This record gives sequence, structure tokens and C-alpha cells, in this order.
Amino acid sequence: MNLCRNKRGQLNVFVILLLLISAALFFFFPNKQQTGVMDAAPVIQNYLGKSVTLFVQQCLEETLAEAVYATSMRGGYFTVPEPFVDSLVRVPLYFYDGAKKVPSKEMIAREMEHYLAARLPLCFNNFTAFKEQGIDVAEGPFEARIALGETVRSKLHIPLIIHEGGAIKTRDFSAVLPVNFDFMYSLINETIAAQEAHPDFVPLGTVMALADDKNVSTEINYLAEDIVAYSYAFSFSGMEENVTFLFGVKYHWPDSGIGSEEIDYALPFERRRCYVGDTCAFNLNIYDEPFLFGDATPLFDISSNGRVSFVPALRSVGNHTIHLTIKGGAVEKAVRFTLEIREVQRG
Repeated sequence: MNLCRNKRGQLNVFVILLLLISAALFFFFPNKQQTGVMDAAPVIQNYLGKSVTLFVQQCLEETLAEAVYATSMRGGYFTVPEPFVDSLVRVPLYFYDGAKKVPSKEMIAREMEHYLAARLPLCFNNFTAFKEQGIDVAEGPFEARIALGETVRSKLHIPLIIHEGGAIKTRDFSAVLPVNFDFMYSLINETIAAQEAHPDFVPLGTVMALADDKNVSTEINYLAEDIVAYSYAFSFSGMEENVTFLFGVKYHWPDSGIGSEEIDYALPFERRRCYVGDTCAFNLNIYDEPFLFGDATPLFDISSNGRVSFVPALRSVGNHTIHLTIKGGAVEKAVRFTLEIREVQRG
């Protein structure tokens, strides 16, 4: 992900446009004393202000997008607090030895504001390119606020004075990104709720079912013997890249826990068909192994020893991806198969 922008090059575009506009205005609006036509200076002054404010607006929009990308990759943080684990990035631990440590939406918004406070001055670059063209821009202390909901909204309050034969003051800017943070946050909370229900097991079935149901990509990586990293990649129309949200969980596993061995289990079938109104029954543990089975589907409940029996309803007609978890001791495996529900054809 490229979070660095060529701000100076973009700013120079604004300055070049400004100079071209100024030259054109002087050509078409000569001095009033000579021609009786209005002096161009006030018009030029207006464009001076607009060129600077357009640049500030673009800085806000781009830096806000960077804030969303960067903080999401750190579990909603600009500065990741303890407990965390260092990987390619610093990963906050949302579940640590049985305790939930998920930041609130308000805290994540404050972390994004910290990002803006640190990065916006880099984008503005003290308005150097404007000043090099003789346009004196004075910048006062600014305040950036962010609200997270079905979109990501930011408001920027900044005193600006553009000097060029007068002064124009501009204070308030705003930007909106088409990132449904409520949707992201609810999925993460559902994952942690599944983790709370079974603190010492990786909720593979739940994670895979949520990803399928919400149409997002997911990855699970084992960073250490007892630490697992979870990521969800969200695609939003209007955003250049996927927004990837990353967090970790620390488990209380024995030294021979997850990752040191594997469960020797294979599904007895990859596809199953059942009919509305008829009993749908099958056995997923044909060798009666000492495993514990779990499911993450609303269609049925699987018994702990791998038996399924239910009667499909008419509303269930269609193909369903069924996610299961199989646990053996401290080891867990996720599998899935397709269950087709058909309506009985009457003659």
C-alpha cells in the first residue's frame, strides 16, 4: 500500500494554474484608470484563495484515506498500545489470556485524528511551493475531528490567511469517505464474541462463515505458538484499495498446543442434497473419532460427535456453504462442504 503522495508535485499544479489564471485576468481586465474596466486585483485575489483552499481540501481527503488504511492495519490504532505482537506491522491483541481488549469506535476515531494531526502538516509542507511564487500563506493551529458510522467523516478547522494585496481567511473543511465502518466493526465484534464463547480455540468456522456471508476476504496467520493474527479485507466502491483490518489473539495453550500437530480428518463428502419437508440426516464422523464438532450455520445444529438431523424449510431452498470446526485436544481444523436444499417437485 502506497501511503506516500507526491504532495509537492500536486501543489505545483495548483500554483501553475494560479499563475495562468492571473496572467489571463490581467490581460482581459486592465487597470480601471486607463480603460474604465474593473481592476483585476480583487478577482485574482479570489482565485488566490481558491487555489490554496482547493489544495487544503485535497490534502484532507487524501490524508483521511491514509488514516483509514494505516490505522485499520494496526487494529484501529495510530500508536498501538500494549498488549501487542510485532510482525510486519505491530498487531494489537484484542483477546489476551481470556480478557477482551477491543477498542471502542470512539477510541478508533481519536486514533485516526492523531494520524491527521501528525500527517497533515507533511502534506501542507508549510505551503512552500505557494510561497516560492510570492504567495504568502499563514497557517494557524488546526483541529481535525473524525466521526465513524456508515461513512467516515472528517472536519478540519484551520486558520488560513493568504496575503496578496489583502487577506482571505478560510477556516472550515470537510471530507467524507465511502467506508462503512459500522459494517467493519460489527464483523470484528462478532468474531470476538465467538472467541469469548470458546476462549482457548480458534473460531475458524465462525470466521469463514462471516467472511462468506459478508462477502469479505479473510486470513488467519499463526504468529507464535500461542498468538494468532486475524485479518478481514473490505472492498468499498470509491476507495482505491481494500481496507484491511488486522488484530491478534493470545491464547492460553500448552506448549504442545495448536500449530504443533494436525487433526487427521477428512470430510466423507463434498456436497450433499436434501429436500424441503423431508428429514435431512447425515454423519460427519463415520469412524467415531474422539473429536468435537461445531458449526456456524443457522440451518442446523451439529451434535458434538458429528451427527446432523433436521427438516429443511422452504425459505432454505438453494446452495449453502457449511463451515464446520473439528477439535481434538488443543488442536482445531476448519472444513466446509456444500449443502443443496431443493423443493420437492409434485406431479
